[in-house]
Amino acid sequence: MKKNEGGFSTPLAMTVIFSLSVITLSLCMLVSANSKRFNSYKNYIEARKEVNTIIYTIEKRFQNIKSISCDNENVIKELQLNDFKRAENFLVEDVSTGINRQFTAETFLNNKYIKKYVEENTDTVFVDYSWINPKFTEKQILSEIEQSFDTNNIFPLKNSFPPLNVANMNISFIKTILDYYEIKDSENKAVQIKNCITENTETSQIANILSVSRNHPVFDLIGTKTVFWKVSFETKKYKVTAIYALVPESENQKKIDKYMLIRKEILLKGGNK
Repeated sequence: MKKNEGGFSTPLAMTVIFSLSVITLSLCMLVSANSKRFNSYKNYIEARKEVNTIIYTIEKRFQNIKSISCDNENVIKELQLNDFKRAENFLVEDVSTGINRQFTAETFLNNKYIKKYVEENTDTVFVDYSWINPKFTEKQILSEIEQSFDTNNIFPLKNSFPPLNVANMNISFIKTILDYYEIKDSENKAVQIKNCITENTETSQIANILSVSRNHPVFDLIGTKTVFWKVSFETKKYKVTAIYALVPESENQKKIDKYMLIRKEILLKGGNK
């Protein structure tokens, strides 16, 4: 009997050992897979945290250009921010110097000078970002927006800061705006404006070229600062786009209060956000 018991115990033991080995191996594989997933997730979290650090550091750096008179090409180069070692392909763009069709009155668009320029520059003149300038927006649009916000004070969405940065306008566009305001010798004056642009250019200098006062209505449209900036860059794992907006002072809407991040898109390379 003992012999039989001994004879049967060996295969049984082998079966148990084999089963335990399979279970152990499965558990090890599961732990290993989970560990890899955890490490991968941890790496992406850290990479995303790093991206967010860059985005908010850029927002802080934008505050440094508040005191610069004119956002010309040198200012854009200053904002390239290539000192972030893990970020590359930095691109800084003015995305508000143009016409935002959504907020622009038909009477403005149908002006003969504006209409002609738009027809000749359809691919480049329209922009997606702008504040609402009440002097160039349909009253119905203003009314609908005010109702949506349930208030008559929708600052900063509605403000009078000039939407066009003359430094980033071509001569033809400047001439068009001058023609809209019936300023004489518009083409020659547009050339003079472009030739005088530096980061120290002020609106008063442009007024002198145009032979108009600093309070002339042309400066409701033309200024020397960019209102919306798009910054894009890449890291090893992400493609990033961030939009920063110039916010005017509420009491004096021709002066700058701050710049703020209004939108960010962090796209994981491979397609996931």
